[in-house]
Formats: sequence, structure tokens, C-alpha cells
Amino acid sequence: MTGSCYLLLGLPGRAESILDSTRRLLTEPRKSTAVLLGHLAMAGIRRRDPDAAVARLHEAIDVLGRTRAGGGFTVVVAAARELGPWRHHR
Repeated sequence: MTGSCYLLLGLPGRAESILDSTRRLLTEPRKSTAVLLGHLAMAGIRRRDPDAAVARLHEAIDVLGRTRAGGGFTVVVAAARELGPWRHHR
């Protein structure tokens, strides 16, 4: 929760470190994992690191495929939209 709050406050660096620490603690993907990974993707986008953002976004999509997490879809779609400026980059 803290990492997501930092993200909303415009502090993506702090958000990313907390969210990534939380991600490492998870052993099995849960429905909440997709939300966490989506927020990690957003943190990467807002830090201007599209490679990290896309990696987390792919992980989130994989988790969504396994868990069918409703809240995760919203976050993943929002992250994908924020990647718009980089859509023509390899």
C-alpha cells in the first residue's frame, strides 16, 4: 500500500523500491500481484525507464492470465496507456 501511495504522490523512485521489495517476498502469484506489478510498471514509466516498465508490464499480464484478477486489468491498461510516448521505440 505504501508503494502505491508514493506513486500517487509523484515519487516513483520511492514507490519502486518499496513495491519491488514487496514483489520479492511473494512466492506464488495472487490476484494482488498483478496490481503490484502494474504499479511497478507505472513507476518505471514515470522514472523514464521504459525497458523496466515493459518488463514489469509483461509480468503483470502473465499473472492476469493465470489469476483473472479484475483490479489488475485496470492497472495494467493504465500502465499500457502511459507507455504511449514510447510506442514507436524498440
